[in-house]
Amino acid sequence: MKSIMKRLEASNRREQCMLSFRILSLFLLLHFSSNVSLASRMTATVQEIFDVPQSYQLHIVTLQGTVTNFQKFDPPTTPKDLRCSSSRAFTLRDETGSIPILIKGFCGTGAPPQLPLPPQLNNGDVVSVYGIVQVLGPTRIPHEIIGADKGILVLANTIQHQ
Repeated sequence: MKSIMKRLEASNRREQCMLSFRILSLFLLLHFSSNVSLASRMTATVQEIFDVPQSYQLHIVTLQGTVTNFQKFDPPTTPKDLRCSSSRAFTLRDETGSIPILIKGFCGTGAPPQLPLPPQLNNGDVVSVYGIVQVLGPTRIPHEIIGADKGILVLANTIQHQ
């Protein structure tokens, strides 16, 4: 009888231990996932992204700042049946630093989709950029994109004048 009671007590302790471990694991998971999802939804500064780039990797952010170094690239050469639009890039400067913004062009049959550009985008414009942070490393970003030497850029989805 005593051995049965000891086994039951040991079993209860294991179950309590496992329950405590599960609760702790759930707490940690919720804590860290909420921090990551905050990074994916928040308005960020350039310096915040450069301080912890891996925390922002592939997350959607909103940045606000001034357009500098606006560039338009020639459309790629394609077969006759494909239509391509030009890619564009600029540097967004806020009070904490500067980061390259890339607006990818489109290649395909049919009409290209509307680009996420305001009607006119010029150096000196104050804009809000909604896009995805890409941490690629300096050797994986085309050298033509001004300011990409840190290997971090934002792939624009929407750009609005402020």
